[in-house]
Amino acid sequence: MHYINKRVEFIQYAEIMRTEGVLSIAKMSKRLNISVVTAFDWRHKILLSIPQQENLFNNELHCSDLWFFYSEKGRRGIKNPRKRGVGKRRVNSNYQAKLIAASDLQQVEMKLAKIGKITKEDLMRTMGNKISKETTLISDTHSCFVNFAKDYGLKHRSIILKNCQSSDGENITLINNLSERIKIWINRIMRGVSTKYLQMYANYFAFCEKNSFDALISSFINQKQVWAIYAQMEKVYEIFMSKYSRLTYGCPVSKRRKTISWFVAVDSDYPY
Repeated sequence: MHYINKRVEFIQYAEIMRTEGVLSIAKMSKRLNISVVTAFDWRHKILLSIPQQENLFNNELHCSDLWFFYSEKGRRGIKNPRKRGVGKRRVNSNYQAKLIAASDLQQVEMKLAKIGKITKEDLMRTMGNKISKETTLISDTHSCFVNFAKDYGLKHRSIILKNCQSSDGENITLINNLSERIKIWINRIMRGVSTKYLQMYANYFAFCEKNSFDALISSFINQKQVWAIYAQMEKVYEIFMSKYSRLTYGCPVSKRRKTISWFVAVDSDYPY
């Protein structure tokens, strides 16, 4: 609730998200009589306040990588910003935003790992601190998963993609269904999401898989530095692009918030 002037409208906004989900920015602006910019900022501040899941994965961990078009939706000065690198026959892998999806039936985690091909180092960075020694990894035969399981000393069941089963007959439709649902939600219902904000929407989707969404409960409200991180998201995004993408960061958003100078630097990997 920090730095919110219209608190009554903000509470109404959060209540609509609880009962109706993520509606369009234009619709929220009209319903609450607020500007489009305010509706946009409030949505992303709420998404950033989703509590991080601290529990380790146990037992069987279903894991997969899925990709979205690298998108600069909403960024001015770019030709065709929603889908870059799309050719007539195939999509350039350097323009694929790779999301790691993982679930052990108790919790769901999704992490934006990289723009381009993923490696075991990307898995270690995004999922390594969530793995326990008792975890059995179930994934496809991609080398990044094979090497990740080997380095962590995990039992690994590889998927036979043809019939969606592991080598010992274990069915993995769980993670396939999860991946398909988030793709439909992002690509069709949300009509695409800027890669800059993709992690926020993945956090929302993953949280709602196992929890009831309510941005007004203490676990959301007590999140520290939410506005600080959001106010510096452009810098965070620039660092992410320089570290985990071969693409050139360009056309920076020039909007500067009055309170940004009050904050100390945040961990550049936090939203990702």
